[in-house]
Amino acid sequence: MIEREVYDLIVVGGGEGGKTLAMYLAKQGYTVALIERDPEMIGGTCINVACIPTKTLVQSAKVAHMVRRAGEYGVSASLGPLGMRALRERKRAVVGFMREANYKMFTSIPNLEFILGEARFTGDRMVEITLRDGQPRTLAGKHVVINTGARPAAPTIPGLAELEPLTNETIMELDVVPEHLLIIGRGFEGVEFAQMFRRFGSRVTIIQRGAQLLSREDPDVSQAVRQTFEREGIEVRLGAAVERAESAPSGARLHLSSGKFVDGSHILHVTGRTPATAGLNVEANRLALDARGYIPVTETLATAALGVWAVGDVKGGPEFTHTSLDDYRIVKAQITGKGDHTSTAGRILAYAVFTDPELGRVGLSEREARAQGWARPCRPPGREHDWHAASADLR
Repeated sequence: MIEREVYDLIVVGGGEGGKTLAMYLAKQGYTVALIERDPEMIGGTCINVACIPTKTLVQSAKVAHMVRRAGEYGVSASLGPLGMRALRERKRAVVGFMREANYKMFTSIPNLEFILGEARFTGDRMVEITLRDGQPRTLAGKHVVINTGARPAAPTIPGLAELEPLTNETIMELDVVPEHLLIIGRGFEGVEFAQMFRRFGSRVTIIQRGAQLLSREDPDVSQAVRQTFEREGIEVRLGAAVERAESAPSGARLHLSSGKFVDGSHILHVTGRTPATAGLNVEANRLALDARGYIPVTETLATAALGVWAVGDVKGGPEFTHTSLDDYRIVKAQITGKGDHTSTAGRILAYAVFTDPELGRVGLSEREARAQGWARPCRPPGREHDWHAASADLR
């Protein structure tokens, strides 16, 4: 018979929703095990490879941009060549500080055991952990929360994988400023890195198959971002699908559906993410992944297995830290029976894109509002793209 250690709550993965739930319930007297596989991911994706490091670099890029423009403000200043290593070290220092702060929190709360190791399910709410020294432990939980997050998706473009394109994570470890950065993808990460590296001194080209940047936004908003980018010297190629990639004297060459090609020194591939469910063996806990590898949940974030929830990116849906934090509130209410925030139904999302100027939105776009019948199509013909007319139509 397997010897099991029993906890009130087991959290697999230390992202925002899971770690916050672990700390809260431990303070309420629940016995909690928080499992993290990678010591360099303590605290979750946001702290280590997403929000914090990218915004640290965004701020460095903004300072460089302002120094270049100092003369416009009557200030005499000059900017020499930027050292990517120095920028990277500052980023690492910020991340390291926050990672250490999270570790201290995890290891100082009574009833909370923080465990570094690889977790996999072996039965109903049973988790086997392979510790860093190779030794196994088997835990059983009254409640289990899966919070393993997501990772950059592997490229599917022929020839691209062989060129080892950068991801939103690996690009922040560069020790040189790219001469010419080619960005494949149109999402938040792509536009943030485009402006950042342009301000670091790179030539930047964004390539995407869609008709507009930031496809979730209204066309006029997307156009405003594009115009800002082009004023800063960023080349934007829309409606241009990348069909294959190969090496070139400059470093890389991307062949486009138009029959043209573009050369660059580095490639950033930001066309999606994939859930970190490989190796979890969720089937042992009577769970099945969906076609994309995500863990299906209900509006209460419950999985098909009794007493098992999934929070954060691993369940699919919008991949924002504050969404994961809201997931924590929902699962907390489910486990404790306290609180009225018990479902994702009607959840209103807010998000920001850290371009300069920033782009933020709460709730529906104009296009979404119209599709749902919340706005009257009363603008005069020929004014479809008039911002003021659009605003006047919204109720």
